[in-house]
Amino acid sequence: MPEHRPQISLTEDEGCGGPSFLRTVYTPLTERGFSETLKFEGLVFQRRIIMRAWKANGSVKLVTQLIGMLVLLSLPVTVRAQFSFITNNGAITITGYSGTNPVVVIPSSISGLPVTSIGYGAFSRHFSLTSVTTPNSVTNIGGEAFRLCTGLTSANIPDSVTSIGPSAFSNCYGLTSANIPDSVTSIGPSAFFSCSSVTNILIPNSVTSIGVNGFANLSSLTNIAVDASNPVYSSVNGVLFDKSLATLLQFPGGLVGSYTIPRSVTSIGSGAFYNSGLTNVTIPEGVSNIVADAFDYSHGLTSVTIPKSVTSIGSMAFSYCFSLTAIFFQGNAPPDTSYIFYDSPTTVYYLPETTAWGATFGGNPTALWNPTFQTTAPPFGVQNNQFGFNIIGTTNIPIEVEATPDLKSGTWIQLHNCTLTNGSIYFSDPQWTNYASRLYRIRSP
Repeated sequence: MPEHRPQISLTEDEGCGGPSFLRTVYTPLTERGFSETLKFEGLVFQRRIIMRAWKANGSVKLVTQLIGMLVLLSLPVTVRAQFSFITNNGAITITGYSGTNPVVVIPSSISGLPVTSIGYGAFSRHFSLTSVTTPNSVTNIGGEAFRLCTGLTSANIPDSVTSIGPSAFSNCYGLTSANIPDSVTSIGPSAFFSCSSVTNILIPNSVTSIGVNGFANLSSLTNIAVDASNPVYSSVNGVLFDKSLATLLQFPGGLVGSYTIPRSVTSIGSGAFYNSGLTNVTIPEGVSNIVADAFDYSHGLTSVTIPKSVTSIGSMAFSYCFSLTAIFFQGNAPPDTSYIFYDSPTTVYYLPETTAWGATFGGNPTALWNPTFQTTAPPFGVQNNQFGFNIIGTTNIPIEVEATPDLKSGTWIQLHNCTLTNGSIYFSDPQWTNYASRLYRIRSP
């Protein structure tokens, strides 16, 4: 070994010999053995030392003896020092990163042992990180491993990975793609939550478990595609369902406008429409269960109609829907779960002859929705060359008036949208003379 020595060394009593190394001072014992991990010449060593205390001529002498040395790692110390890790059953889990390089290559081995896991929060909140390359030795990416790496644009997940943990890549706003290799079987809850730059996701046939909100709040996401041979999941028009299309699991956050849920659906999953861009959603008869948090933060919704088939609505299902002023129930009241409409300015409307309704539902006020045509007395009929009539009902309930020339056509045109101020309003149709016949109806907005 060259004569060059580290600048800092331990002064040891007689008999040490060899290169000097920095070590912790121990209390002298009659005889004690210990091991030390040391850095020297860009390498990492482990040495075994015996300390003996002995007495001669009335004085105590401490002698240390180096009895063995092992080279542990050829990885440059400056690189290795950036990673903290633990060893478990002969494998390495990366637990932290202290480096400043925005481009990180995770080593495939440390101390001669394979790196098989990226641990909980290992790279979390490294805001300047832009790219991470994970070696093929890694099989697990742990919970929150890269959470809030807001500058991360590329995360190469190798095809050795089988599990992506909860919130592993959540809030990685710069991440533009989420490449899921066909080795992955499990994607944890909120794994890619709020990755607002991701536009497309392909779920391979190997994935059999996706946690709640796995792909929620992705404001640029317009398509979730599922391999046709996947045994558990499917997709239709970019929307994620279970294989049988009975449960709607995730509506892409980048889709806007109106959406009609397929008639096969019986359950709307937790977070399915989280922070969606929808302004209108049609829930078909046949849906029985709307799970907790299903429509959280759907700011664009102004009204929703709940079919009479719905028998269960979970807590916070329509919470933080700041524009949702009306929700219309066509059937009896489901069991009242707390905070269904938390922080939403919603009035709950129910129909005559339905049951179990109280003054509030889900923490919000209720009102009987009962608009009726008044046809037995003036002003029903033609006045000032316009056909008109009164509509009466509960004060301030919202209504729409629609018309069609023919029931067979199925085409209804909205003519008027209003509230029944003081429980009554007069409606007139100046276009009625343009039609051989015209039929009118009242519906909820």
